[in-house]
Amino acid sequence: ALRSRFAMRPLAVIAAGAEIDPESETGAGLQAMPGARVMLGTRIGDYCLLNTACTVDHECSLGAGVHVMGAAAIAGRVRIGDHATIGTNATILPDLTIGAGAQIGAGAVVTRDVPADTVVSGVPARPRRVAPPAVDLSILEALPPLRA
Repeated sequence: ALRSRFAMRPLAVIAAGAEIDPESETGAGLQAMPGARVMLGTRIGDYCLLNTACTVDHECSLGAGVHVMGAAAIAGRVRIGDHATIGTNATILPDLTIGAGAQIGAGAVVTRDVPADTVVSGVPARPRRVAPPAVDLSILEALPPLRA
């Protein structure tokens, strides 16, 4: 019998119309809005937000606190670090790495790896500036993990 790894985690909100492949893994506090799609073998960290009509393709890995805005498309085997933001209608091509805290501008097409804390935009996406976090996120590391 086929056994699914997908299980509702604490504080998760999966809206009607969102699709999460049963072979994907999700963390606590996931919010998946209507039309959000997560494909086979993807791992999503704690407290991620997948906004309306975004797609996270097969075998991707999203760190904790990643925000994927509406209609963004993340191709297969992409790795996204903690607290990164993917803008509305952005496209990330396969096999890339987006560093922790990176910000991908709306409508950008990412064709190369993006370093941590870097803002990129354009078609193709180009680095615009380095933007370290405005707040110290290390306090989150001290919180106890939620258990399913």
